[in-house]
Formats: sequence, structure tokens, C-alpha cells
Amino acid sequence: MLSNTVTITAAPTATFSYASAVNCEGAGLVTAALATGATAGTFSSTTGLAINAITGAVDLATSTPGTYTVTNTVAAAGGCAAAMATATFTVIARPARPVLTATYTSTTTTLTASTATGN
Repeated sequence: MLSNTVTITAAPTATFSYASAVNCEGAGLVTAALATGATAGTFSSTTGLAINAITGAVDLATSTPGTYTVTNTVAAAGGCAAAMATATFTVIARPARPVLTATYTSTTTTLTASTATGN
């Protein structure tokens, strides 16, 4: 009687998301959440997004405002092909501070503020 052992390996999955796809510049770190059963491979993005290649965390303090594609690539293993998933991530510019101008006369002081821009 012949006997063989067959090992079935689950194909890797790379699905992930962020709690919010739209974030404000300078707001701190935003972490990536892996879907159930997914693996963190190598995270990358288009130029301008400060991303941790191992965890997928985005540093909003050093990222440039814009819309990015983030990719999680899990290497092929156990005879299974590589897996890849993407997510869109947007960094919105912080609002510009208004400029205050003071005008003095002999009897009054007037403060004027410019209009704030941004979000």
C-alpha cells in the first residue's frame, strides 16, 4: 500500500483598510487594519505619503497633502501565488491661519482677520 501526505496551504490574502480614507495633514499616525486572515506583506504608496513598509501606518505629520494608492504585497509562499491589495488614502491640507491686522486711531482699535483657507 502506498501512502502520500498532501499538504494544502491557504492562499495568502492582503486585504486591508484604514478607519478613514480621508485624513487631515499633521493629525498623527493612522494605522492599517488587516482583514481577517490577511497578512501584512510590504506596504508601499505613490510618492508623497510617509508610510511604514512593515505595518502600513501612515505618518500624517510628514505626508504631503494629496490622494494616494497604498499597496500591500504579500510574497508567494507554499506554492501559492503572491497576493496584492490596494486602498485609496487622501491627506487634506491643514487650513491656513488667518492673518490678523490691527489698526489704531486715537480713539479706537480695529482688528481685521483674513479669511482662512483650506479645510
